[in-house]
Amino acid sequence: ASPRSPSWQSSWGPLELVFAALAAFFRSWFVHLADFALSLPRLPNIVGFIFFYVFAQALGLLWGFVVIILQVLTRRLVDWLVRSSTAPEDFVGVTGAVLLVCRCYVLLATLRVLVLTAGGLWTLAWEALNHFPTVRRVLERSGRRSGA
Repeated sequence: ASPRSPSWQSSWGPLELVFAALAAFFRSWFVHLADFALSLPRLPNIVGFIFFYVFAQALGLLWGFVVIILQVLTRRLVDWLVRSSTAPEDFVGVTGAVLLVCRCYVLLATLRVLVLTAGGLWTLAWEALNHFPTVRRVLERSGRRSGA
């Protein structure tokens, strides 16, 4: 070690090699690969297709959840209607109705969250297709307000 280097630097020999390898890897991954990708002529079309494919998969998954929740809701409704005519007194009347409403409310709230999420994903996909015009307008408005 040189007289000016601290004593802790002498133990960094193997780590310096690891850090240099990581720096080279990250430089090639985030700089050179990005430069190469930006030089491809049809890259925006390819990325747009992949983006919409992923969003279609997400919407399909949400649709599956909606179908499952609707199936559970109809099963509970039919179960309540059948039990109310053949079950003992504890499932009949106001108690059974309140029990059905309480159980179905959770499923309806979950269904609403799924529908709102699907709507948000749909809006995000169309915004991404047009390079986010709503976000651009909001940023332009806030930039004018702040005097920038």
